[in-house]
Amino acid sequence: MVEHKYASAMREVLEYLKGISDKDVAKISKNFLDFLRDNAAEELIKEFDYNKPLVELELSSEAKAIIGVIYYNFWCETEQQKRDFLRLLNTNEIEFQKELKEKYDIDNIFDSPKESNFNVTENVSEKGLLDINNMKWYERLFEFFRRHFKK
Repeated sequence: MVEHKYASAMREVLEYLKGISDKDVAKISKNFLDFLRDNAAEELIKEFDYNKPLVELELSSEAKAIIGVIYYNFWCETEQQKRDFLRLLNTNEIEFQKELKEKYDIDNIFDSPKESNFNVTENVSEKGLLDINNMKWYERLFEFFRRHFKK
């Protein structure tokens, strides 16, 4: 049994997939879809307007992470697309961390806004290492699905 927030996210993903073309849904492994169906919450939380792009839909962060896993594992057709997708995720995370650093920097709480001295280091996963303690929640979720549903 999975936590309620993940069960709800799985229901959201299944509802989102109803608006996707059958050709794209067919690319997703049957085992993965069965896993989503078996663990999804029974109640539907919200309705989707399938005419809106994914960015405008009000999906939970867990549902977005599952859709990211689907995109990476089933919809990226080349290794270059997979690398580009991971680079985009990494760039978004770096920008988010910069915003948090600027917003909650304890050195500048009482000072006027100024340039941040935030230095970004290379991502550990790009070096070929997997440091589970420093992974974000969506990365851990991604690794969980990747280990359990290899092609």
